Amino acid sequence: MIKKMFSKLDCTSHRKGVFLASILAAMSLITACADDADTTVIIAGAEVAGEAMAGMAMAGEAIAGTMVAGETMAGMAVAGETVAGMAVAGEAMAGMAVAGEVMAGEGMPSGLALDQLIPQTAAAMCQGLLGCCNPADQERFFIVFEGNPRYEELVGQLPPAVPFNEDTCVGIIESILTAAPFGEWITQTNAGRVSYDGVVAQRCLDELSQASCGEDFLSRLYDGSCLSYLAPVGGDEQRAMFQRTAGVGEACSPLTDGQGGVIYGTCDPNVAFCCIRREDGTCRPGFQGEVGECLAVSPTGGECTIFPGIQVCATGSECSVEGVCEPPIEYVTVQVGEACAADYSIFGNCEGGYCDVGFTDTCLAYRQDGEMCSFPYECAGGDCVEGQCAQNTFCL
Repeated sequence: MIKKMFSKLDCTSHRKGVFLASILAAMSLITACADDADTTVIIAGAEVAGEAMAGMAMAGEAIAGTMVAGETMAGMAVAGETVAGMAVAGEAMAGMAVAGEVMAGEGMPSGLALDQLIPQTAAAMCQGLLGCCNPADQERFFIVFEGNPRYEELVGQLPPAVPFNEDTCVGIIESILTAAPFGEWITQTNAGRVSYDGVVAQRCLDELSQASCGEDFLSRLYDGSCLSYLAPVGGDEQRAMFQRTAGVGEACSPLTDGQGGVIYGTCDPNVAFCCIRREDGTCRPGFQGEVGECLAVSPTGGECTIFPGIQVCATGSECSVEGVCEPPIEYVTVQVGEACAADYSIFGNCEGGYCDVGFTDTCLAYRQDGEMCSFPYECAGGDCVEGQCAQNTFCL
C-alpha cells in the first residue's frame, strides 16, 4: 500500500521532472522492499512495467495496402513505365515490399538495433550526467541504487566505490541498465516472448541525446515510458519500444522492470498476469529466469488478493482494500484544504500544494525554504535537504 501511495505521488505532482531525483534517495528503501517478489503484489492492479504501445507497426512487416512489383497501382501501369519520376521495372518503389524486403522509404531511419539499446542509452545518459550535473549531483544520482536488491551485485562497481568520469561512465551505466530494466527485456525478446520496435527506441534515444540541461534533460532521464531505469506506472503508460502480447494459457517469464514487470511478466497485462505455481496450485510472483503460465486478470468488480495465492487486476486498475478490482482513478483538481486521498490512494491533483496522503489526506500548501520537511514534494522549492525545504538545483 505504501508503494502504491508513492507511485501516485509521482503521477500527480506536476513537477516530477526537476525534483524527482531528489525524492529517489528518500524512497530507495521503500523501492527495495517493493521490488522483492513477495511484496510486489501489494499494488496488484497498479502496473509499473513497460509494454509497447498497441498498434505500433513492427519493423520488418509490409505496410498494409502496398502492392508488389509487376502489379497495377491505383490504375497506373507499373511495368516498364516511370511513375512519379522513378523507373519502376526492376526497381524498388518506396514503401513497397520487393524481393522479400520492406522498404521503409528513402531516407527513413531503420531504427535502433536491439543489441545497441543498452550501449547507446548509456552513452546518451553519460552525455547528460557529465555535461549537466556537478560532482555532488552525480553522486546523488547513484544513491537510489544502494540497498536495491536488483543492483546488489553491482555495489562494488558503482560510485562512490569506483570513480565516475568520462572513462568509466558508459561501463557503469551499461551495468545498471543490464541489471534492470533492459537486460531481461532483451532476453525475453530474443526468446520470442516480447516484440521490439527499434524505430520507437530510436525516437526515445534522440529525445534523450538532444535534450538541453535542466528540466528537458531530467524529464528524459526519468521518463519510464522510454529509457529511464525507473519503470512506467502502467495503464496507458508503458515501455514504448516493447510489446507483450501473450494471452491466457501461454508461457511467461517475469521482467525486472518495476513491480508490474514481476507481476505481469511477458503476458499482455490488459488480459493476463504471470503465475508461477506453488506445490498447492496457488500462484506466486516469479523470479528472473523462471517460466510460468499467463492466467486471466480479474475484471472490474472481480476479486484481487495476495493470499493464499495472488489474483490481480488488469494494468492501470486499482485493487481496493476490500480486495475488489476498481477502474482507474479519475483525478480531479482540488484546492488547499480539500480532500485529495483516501485509503492511501490519491484521487486529487492539488493546486498550489501537495497531498498529505496517509496523514490528513488533504491538500496542504507547499512549505517554504527553511521550513521542516520529510519529502521534496512538500516543498515549494522542490527539495528537502537535511529536513529543511530548499531550492532544487539538481543538474540545473
